[in-house]
Amino acid sequence: MLGYRYLPLHVVGVLLTCLFTLKAQAESSLWQANKLDEHTIVISVGDIGETVFHPSLMLEASHSEAIPLFPVTEPLSSPWYQLSLVEQGRCLSLGDAAHSKQTLSHLCIESLKSGRWKLSLSEGGIQQIYGLGQQHNTQGNADGDWIGRKRIPGNRMGNAMVYQGEGAVGNTQIPVMYLLGEGKQNLALFFDHVQPLVFDFTKAPYSIQGKGKRARIILIAGENLADLRSRYLALTGKPPVPPKAMFGLWLSEYGFDNWQELDSKLASLHKAQFPLSGVVLDLQWFGGIKQNSKHTQMGSLTWDEKNFPNHQQKIAELKQRGIGVMTIEEPYIGGELNEYYSLAHAGALARSCAPPCMEPAYIKDNPWWGKGGMLDFSSEKGAAFWHDYRREALIDDGVIAHWTDLGEPELYHRKAWYAGVSIDGELKHDHQSVHNLYNLLWSRSIYQGYQRNQRQQRPFIMSRSGTAGSQAYGVAMWSGDIGVNLANLRSHFNAQMHMSLSGIDYFGSDIGGFHGTPWDEQYTQWFAAALFTDLPVRPHTQNLCNCKETAPDRIGDTASNLFNVKQRYALNPYYYTLAHRAWREGKAVVAPLVYAYQEDPQARTNGSMKLIGDALLVALEAKDKAKQSSIYLPKGQWFDYRTKQMLNSSGEQLQQPLYIDEIYRLPLFVKAGHIVPRQVEDEATVDLLVVLDEQGTAKGELIEDDGVTIAYQQQQFQHTLFNVQTVKRGLSIQVKPAKGSFTGALENKTYQLELANLPNNKAIKSIHFNGKALSQWQQGPTLRLAGQELKVQQGGEWLVEFID
Repeated sequence: MLGYRYLPLHVVGVLLTCLFTLKAQAESSLWQANKLDEHTIVISVGDIGETVFHPSLMLEASHSEAIPLFPVTEPLSSPWYQLSLVEQGRCLSLGDAAHSKQTLSHLCIESLKSGRWKLSLSEGGIQQIYGLGQQHNTQGNADGDWIGRKRIPGNRMGNAMVYQGEGAVGNTQIPVMYLLGEGKQNLALFFDHVQPLVFDFTKAPYSIQGKGKRARIILIAGENLADLRSRYLALTGKPPVPPKAMFGLWLSEYGFDNWQELDSKLASLHKAQFPLSGVVLDLQWFGGIKQNSKHTQMGSLTWDEKNFPNHQQKIAELKQRGIGVMTIEEPYIGGELNEYYSLAHAGALARSCAPPCMEPAYIKDNPWWGKGGMLDFSSEKGAAFWHDYRREALIDDGVIAHWTDLGEPELYHRKAWYAGVSIDGELKHDHQSVHNLYNLLWSRSIYQGYQRNQRQQRPFIMSRSGTAGSQAYGVAMWSGDIGVNLANLRSHFNAQMHMSLSGIDYFGSDIGGFHGTPWDEQYTQWFAAALFTDLPVRPHTQNLCNCKETAPDRIGDTASNLFNVKQRYALNPYYYTLAHRAWREGKAVVAPLVYAYQEDPQARTNGSMKLIGDALLVALEAKDKAKQSSIYLPKGQWFDYRTKQMLNSSGEQLQQPLYIDEIYRLPLFVKAGHIVPRQVEDEATVDLLVVLDEQGTAKGELIEDDGVTIAYQQQQFQHTLFNVQTVKRGLSIQVKPAKGSFTGALENKTYQLELANLPNNKAIKSIHFNGKALSQWQQGPTLRLAGQELKVQQGGEWLVEFID
């Protein structure tokens, strides 16, 4: 090797200058990074004095240990991503190495000063942007990604309820965004920031602003949008399987004044033959509130024995009828309650000053619920005390779900002191640092309470707010006190699109609208849409006047409501299987078209078409006096669930009627090659809808468990695969032997079949089940085969033989 003594002096000088420059760049580079795996890399830009990435609570499900960071001086790459410094180190190019040689975008430093940072994102090859949580568009439009819009916080603190369309809807920051380029080109950026962020996509370059000495980003690369979402959930936590009761209809309003009022509505639902899975009790259950007074029952979480007497007996009676109970709770505590003083003594309330001060921060602004203190869920000790002090008794009473309301939080003391949260390795006690984490901390305290007390019952939480990671604690969210109009419903469809991609599988609404007076047509449309997308399915409205209706037998087109709710119950075995896939694999339960059809430009901004797992596609509608709907059907073969006809789409717009036989029914399609398990009358009978593809094949699965406990997390569930393949002169339809079991699993089941897309040019010669000839079958648009009993652990097989 040649040494410097053989080189001209001026060349040696240049080389030394370059070496010193590289060393200086390494020491002063504002970009730092560390690879987590070949799909994921942590990126930090800003304060070079901090060389460690401390994961926030949003990442608690996967990362709690600090990660060292190193200056970025050379390109960083894997088979999935390609990053390199450009523009003299001011920018980092972002490349999807798996799908394109072209850089997708440049992420650039615009400013780093005064505890704030601003980055720019070049338009580059970006065509669509999704995710970022819940912010409803104001145009009443179901369609659209983020390009051309601003993603702003609900208020200066972050999460909030914002007024829109005669009501109020949630603004919930979940800071993951998906960047889609041409075809399969894609990347995701997760901003590990709990304080509010501002995204401006109205003009290029796009901008991203936040507080802090540096920006903290995790870049995720993968095969497609679905893969990116699964990897994001691997970081922030996959959703546990909800209790089976949550997949049905829940009766709710603000609010039932006593058991008698509730019983009246339960009786009319039963008389009209509506299935029902649960009831939701608003704040009247603990005695209601007293406005502008510290002598309020807000936060007591003890039963109002005058209006809700013998609650344990009542809950047990409802359970016998297959009806669960969910109770509301809020984060506020009336100032004269015994609970207020107990919580203050336990250090479980947000304080007005730092320790040793124990004085609660007193909240008196907008005292619609009264005046008092606010729970500090950042105090694990205080949160545990509250759970054991009040919530444990409710679980003992038989309550199966918890409704955490006002958790943005809606009201707060700006100068309150909290036990604190760690941000960049530093414990922060101010409200700004806690605000966006507040509902996550609340949900975590419930989840941990179940674990600490060794509860086998599954925790389920219905929250009005949250952030990344909330889903890991059994949280479903809803869109807030939404106004009664169809424009709001269309905006809700769009919000669901982004919430699904933000990792929230269970997202619903106050069906029919909270503020305002629902009317029949509007309610019928809303109810039908929610029966495909919501968990739980929960009509709800502000009914303090006892002058409105929410129960589907009392408002809307009753025949349509009944038909649609029974259809949802029939499909619930399929939905429940999807919930298991969401927990195991991070697969979406309800997703927008782009989730599975990323390369189809027509699918990219469509927010009214929803995929239910891999097999089902539904077209939602929300339009006054709508009689038909314009839908987009992606390329392929589809089975029309309503007409039982096959459609061969080249990727086209279709006009579909909304009323069939005077019943309002949303267009619903099954993708060829899939098998959908359905429930008939009880769990002992399964109806398989088999839609063959062009090769005469189809696949499906059914996952079952006890529906109540966490035993499924210890592998106590049953998994059955279904498979159809072509054989000589016909078809083999197999129910594979079930794998696994659980307490209460059935040994025998009856399976009946409906087959679609059979070969047109072939007549059936014979049908056998497990070698026994069947003499009767019904053939029309589909082939119907009557039920056959089989042993679950052995499975069974139908052979359909065609005439040559």
